[in-house]
Amino acid sequence: MAGDASIWTTLLAVIVGGAIGVSGSWIIERRKEKSERKRHRENKFEEAVTAVYEFDHWLDKYRLDTAIGKEQQMTSSPFAKLEGIVALHFPELSERTSTLASAAREYQLYLAQAGGKRLEGKIKEAIKDFGPAYTKYGAERNKLLDALKTLAPALHKEIPKDGWLQKGWAALFRSS
Repeated sequence: MAGDASIWTTLLAVIVGGAIGVSGSWIIERRKEKSERKRHRENKFEEAVTAVYEFDHWLDKYRLDTAIGKEQQMTSSPFAKLEGIVALHFPELSERTSTLASAAREYQLYLAQAGGKRLEGKIKEAIKDFGPAYTKYGAERNKLLDALKTLAPALHKEIPKDGWLQKGWAALFRSS
């Protein structure tokens, strides 16, 4: 009889130890996955901010090339990259990004028209409406950057320190 009790005690210890090991591994994996998702989202956030500035730089090169006539080596607009990142990772910024796209198109249209007037020799006419055209684009760009800055603190929230995992395994097995 005494041998049977020690077998059950040993068996219970093995079962409890196995359960702790399996659940501990599962918890660690979930935390790793969460950490990796957070890191990925932070990287995409950084890429979104960078894409805004890359687009601004691209638009300035477009201005120099089109309106001023200083030939620039133009590449594809980086705005598509920004739209893709926002659509996949920050849909809450979609409306703000669309508004920026609209203002940028208006500014590009102004630049193209100014370039046409410059080619016709109407230099003063070409630069007449530069202020309002750029101001609208600049304001929308700044609103998007402000929205990104507002979103930034949420990316850095920590896991609460008073969770059951931090209290230890004993809290799980305490009897009520």
